[in-house]
Amino acid sequence: MSDDRITREMILGALVRALEPEPHVHALWEGGSEAFGRTDRWSDIDVQVDVDDDRVKDTLTLIEGILESLSPIRDRLEMPPGPGNGYTQVFYRLRDASEFLLVDLCVMKRSHPDKFLEPQIHGHVVFHVNKGGVLVAKPLDLEQHMAKIRARRERMEQRFAMFYSMVEKELHRQNYMAAIDLYHRLVLDSLVDALRILHSPAHFDFKVPYLHHDLPVEVHERLHVLFFVADGDDLRHKYHDASQWFRQTLAEINLMEVEAKLRSM
Repeated sequence: MSDDRITREMILGALVRALEPEPHVHALWEGGSEAFGRTDRWSDIDVQVDVDDDRVKDTLTLIEGILESLSPIRDRLEMPPGPGNGYTQVFYRLRDASEFLLVDLCVMKRSHPDKFLEPQIHGHVVFHVNKGGVLVAKPLDLEQHMAKIRARRERMEQRFAMFYSMVEKELHRQNYMAAIDLYHRLVLDSLVDALRILHSPAHFDFKVPYLHHDLPVEVHERLHVLFFVADGDDLRHKYHDASQWFRQTLAEINLMEVEAKLRSM
């Protein structure tokens, strides 16, 4: 049996056929790579389903039956409940599909206000079911988004100032495994956040995924080099370069310009 016998089209088709007739199901759509026009052979399937508040568990049971009718479910991982228990997210890997073709399922309560439909953040989602046009793309809540950016900027500045020297401490000890770990978790993590706020504020909290799409080419190439460390001496140089770049980037962030960039999207 081929590992790609079950395709994304087969999975989506089965879900739509089974869920659309159900009166408690109001909408079904794809986000993720499909919403950004980037789907390729390694993409998973990001599926969101909007249902009556009291039918989330029923819908999960129904969907799992649909998936099982296509292929045995090899792996299942349910995430902690979403904010206010407004949605349930479960990941599935099917035995007879490509190992990359995870089903990333999010079943949302009808009353949950955030459906992840802002194009600036989530791209242009693809509706397969949308009864009566019940769901529409919504504009970014600029005030709320900027409040999150300001909080992220303040936190990363304080966190970096407090802890960045821990990398150098472990370098002095020649404890290179700890130094590399701290370099990634403290220095590069802070640098990525700062670069995102400066260049891609809609995705300020997306971390490393999609950086090659969200940063200018020359910025991404410079950052790419800093992620790979050859030895202790190389780490020492890159740690200092990344730390200096973080401070420079932080100084370049003008929140009024960030807000103007968001308004223009």
